[in-house]
Amino acid sequence: MLGSVPVVPHDIDTFDASRPPSQSQPGPELGDLFANRYRIERCLGRGAMGIVYAAHDTAVNEDIAVKLLNTPRIGMHERFGREVRLARLVTHRNAARTFDLGEFDGVHFITMELVQGESLRVLLARESRLSPSHVMELGRQLCLGLQAAHDVGVIHRDLKPANIMVDRSGRAVITDFGVACTSLEEAGVTGKRQPLAGTPLYMAPEQVVGAPLDARADLYSMGVILYELLTGQAAFSGQSPAEIAMARLSMPPPDPRELVSLPDGLASLVVRCLAQSPSARPPSARAIALELAALRSATPRPVDTAATPAPSVAITNSSMFVPASPGERTLAVMPFRYRGPSEEAYLADVLTDELVDLLTMTRGLRVSSSGATSQFHNEPDARTIGRALGVEAIIDGSMLRGDDEIRIAVRLIDVETGFQRWSERFEGRLADVFELQDRMAKRVVEGLRLELSLGSPRRIVMGDAVELYLRGRQRSREADISGRALEEAIALFDHALERSPGFPLALAARADAALQRWFLPSSRATGDWAETSRAAVVAALLGAPDLAETQLAAARLHVNQGELTTAARHLTAALENAPTCAAALEYLGLLQCDAGRSQDGARNILLAHELDPSLHQGAFSLLRHHALRGDMVAYEAQLSRLKRSPSSLPFVLSLFEFRIALWHDDRARARAVEWHTEGVALGMSELLSRALDSDTSDRALASGFDEIIEQQSSPRLRTVYRQFAVETLAWRGAHALALAELAQADEGGVLFDADWCESCPVLAPLRSDPRFIETQEHVRGRADAIWRGVTTDRNPPARAG
Repeated sequence: MLGSVPVVPHDIDTFDASRPPSQSQPGPELGDLFANRYRIERCLGRGAMGIVYAAHDTAVNEDIAVKLLNTPRIGMHERFGREVRLARLVTHRNAARTFDLGEFDGVHFITMELVQGESLRVLLARESRLSPSHVMELGRQLCLGLQAAHDVGVIHRDLKPANIMVDRSGRAVITDFGVACTSLEEAGVTGKRQPLAGTPLYMAPEQVVGAPLDARADLYSMGVILYELLTGQAAFSGQSPAEIAMARLSMPPPDPRELVSLPDGLASLVVRCLAQSPSARPPSARAIALELAALRSATPRPVDTAATPAPSVAITNSSMFVPASPGERTLAVMPFRYRGPSEEAYLADVLTDELVDLLTMTRGLRVSSSGATSQFHNEPDARTIGRALGVEAIIDGSMLRGDDEIRIAVRLIDVETGFQRWSERFEGRLADVFELQDRMAKRVVEGLRLELSLGSPRRIVMGDAVELYLRGRQRSREADISGRALEEAIALFDHALERSPGFPLALAARADAALQRWFLPSSRATGDWAETSRAAVVAALLGAPDLAETQLAAARLHVNQGELTTAARHLTAALENAPTCAAALEYLGLLQCDAGRSQDGARNILLAHELDPSLHQGAFSLLRHHALRGDMVAYEAQLSRLKRSPSSLPFVLSLFEFRIALWHDDRARARAVEWHTEGVALGMSELLSRALDSDTSDRALASGFDEIIEQQSSPRLRTVYRQFAVETLAWRGAHALALAELAQADEGGVLFDADWCESCPVLAPLRSDPRFIETQEHVRGRADAIWRGVTTDRNPPARAG
């Protein structure tokens, strides 16, 4: 709950919470346990479709919205069932989740995500109209949520301000996918009872005439909403809803610049959304989102101050979220040169557009469209192109089509000097051309993001500071279990900051390295890595909040402290700033593999390793993922790859091999594990080896675990070690001691490993115990808290062949 933040109705056209439900809309009383499950807390509002209540789901201990439906027409319940099945497929942070459709005492109802905040309708009534920058940000978010729906075949059909919520953090959320239905007769358009979904004021022309619909109908509604937010007036006027709906069939789309002063690009986008013909509208919601993001990056920030409060920086242990702001790097992507059969020249155009799309999604970059660069296709001088387009750097490249293979070369050219700053080559089979383009585009964007950050014009960075930073970044990638490599990397980042105080990349890298060092085994007497990590994150949030690496470091910090919702916000910010940030994708995958979304986690880890093969932490999560799924063939293959990899951590690899052997009661394999340990890790390996010895008592083993665990500085590592203790004691049959260790892990507030609780085979004898069941409920609650705060569908869009 968000305290003083009001909760306003989901899709309620008229709202008066003080008015009791009408006789035609009977509803439960406050405090009732509706459907033997949902504790009714308050009435949010009522409209043509029914009544909406805020309720507490006692089965899962979560606040939700319950909508009691009016379904007077024959067949309506069946239609709602189909709609809800589709709506449940929509999973995005800017689209409210639809949970289920039920019936109780003859009343049909839908359960939905409860969004804490106010609707756009309420916001618009209070503010009259919003600033262009505010509208562009809200529109960008809404289009991303809309695209998630369209990607799974869901058309909203009733998009309007009353169906859009904005919470305290500024997150815009679309509600009520596919549950609104009216009729042409009810709208006053015709005397025939022809079912029609939508609200006349916002529906597309094809909806008005009952023509077949596709996703572009939602884009028209989005245009009407943008127009209203920008001007404070409806796009079309009339004496009745029917007259307004019919006006758009005979009148051209209005230009909002006739009412208010707007950037030309924004006004043009709104007019295109309002085109009568669907084919004249933008091609997708994603395309609108990308264009809004580019327009907002080009709009001076002060425009926002009259309509939205300035973000505050809260530097406390409980919350360090700093909204990232767009940077000022400017870039142009030249059309790729193509050599090969002319009928396949379109491949180069697809690749160019792919790069533009991904770069536009990366916070801190302002990218010229391919249309702007096409006129310079034959211009050889990058400096001439740069001056004409007003950009700092240019990407150009070539695509060579061979008999059965394709080669792609890409380079980054500095406009001021004309020198090449970065290049990379890719090769693949022609049959996999679109997969190759998608992979290559992501790799290029991630490489360019870091390269362009080094040349940021915001500060003058000493050349030797850049060299120290690069050396530190390389050393941090060589991390070992002892922590020495990370400590040396941190020292290099410190030197870089001494040479150039405030160097953003060094601030972010130092924070992330400190967090990784804190998680490694270490005696509490060897250094206060907790305080070092917190101080480094605070410095990075103040000096480099718009870098994905800063937000990633903050996410690691809050996970280590058990503040999972805050961690989720930082991780979301990292991936919104840089969708291709490999380290952030890997960390998202790690959390998903722990917190009940293992399949998604495995995919994100594989993508991260494709973007940056030097990453290695996620490889162990893949190992455990296969073992927990019982896929031992995949497990053995992953284990073999890790044993051959020079970058894997030998002690961690031995630890995982030992654990999985115990899971399957394979004593011979557990004894055969070769331990590669030194220093602080030595005690754990010796203790686990003793677990195989029948002469070691269960209590002595538990005491040994407790002693090692209490030495560790990191709360998260202490929890992981407790999990090892639980597994080992459960395997030995010491169930009471195992449950005691599990209770201690739960008390720390950092245990959110739902996948382990639910799937680890060695825990099977404990699962019927009430103490285990209680802990498992706590764990699931913490895991769910992560997904309430983070958007997990983070793969950048790939073009279809």
